Order: sequence, then structure tokens, then C-alpha cells
Amino acid sequence: MRGGMAIPEVDPLVLDRLYRSDLRSLRENAEHEGISKRGSVEVLRASLIHHHVLSDLDLSWEGIQSFSNRELGDLLRIFGVKASGSHKERRQRIWLHVTQDANRLTVESLATMERQKLVDLCRNLEIPSNGPRTVLMGHVAGVLASQRRACCLLYTSDAADEGLGVDLGGRRII
Repeated sequence: MRGGMAIPEVDPLVLDRLYRSDLRSLRENAEHEGISKRGSVEVLRASLIHHHVLSDLDLSWEGIQSFSNRELGDLLRIFGVKASGSHKERRQRIWLHVTQDANRLTVESLATMERQKLVDLCRNLEIPSNGPRTVLMGHVAGVLASQRRACCLLYTSDAADEGLGVDLGGRRII
């Protein structure tokens, strides 16, 4: 427990409803709650989980720094993301999951980013933030590739219904 605030107990029915919702339903829910309804299913779902389930927790970069390795694992499981890895990898994974759209943060998008944005990404990901733009792109791309290999959703409605993994955009979802 940090600062007197533990990871809350989660109502499995709320999570189940969010994981079974399609994009249209998630957008309606977000609009009703006054949350941005832009982004992919994963982005909307993460925003709604934060709003409905984890609203008392600070999931900013600074807030994420205060979580223990175990707490980060618990948070990643709530978001349906693989929870193994080092403390640093878990911080990176939770930050990327709650602040970035994995479909838009790609090697191609890194190539169009301003250098200062790349420096900021490097700092948030706890990787070296000096050097030429191409070096910074390489650092961030390395973390993204590592996280994409490590990330798999622990729950999707299709996978749960079928008892099988589902291939979504080149990632095997189990």
C-alpha cells in the first residue's frame, strides 16, 4: 500500500461489461461520463476502467512511480494486460497502456515526431534521452517492440467465449 491508498477491490461485473462492450457502446459510455470518446477500443476501455474502477488512483507518470512492483502487476491485470516483467517494464507497460494509443504509437509515427516529443517519451519510459533524433527513435522503438511482445490481453470476450486465442491486428490475444 502506498500513501494509505491500496489498489481497490474490483467489481468483476463492471470489468466484464467493459470488456464485452463494442466500440459504439464504449463511445456512448465515454460520452455519458464526459470522457473523450476518441481512440481505439483499447484506449476507450482503459479510460473507462480508470474512470469507473480506479478513479481514486493517480495513473500519471508521477503517480505510477509510487506503485510497488506488486501493485503495478495488480493494475496491469485489472486492465487486462500481461503483468509479468521487471518493475521498470511494468511501469512502462502501464504508462503506455493508459496514456498512449498502441495503434498510433508506431515506428512510423516516431519518424514524424518532433525531437522534443521523443525526448519526453524517452524520459517517461526511463530510457536514455540524449543523442540524435534517430537514436532516440531507436530507443523508443525498442521499448515499443519489447512491450508489444510482452503485452497480451488476459481477457477478451471472444477469447473467453471460445476458450481460444483471437488474432487482432497481428497480435495473438489469449
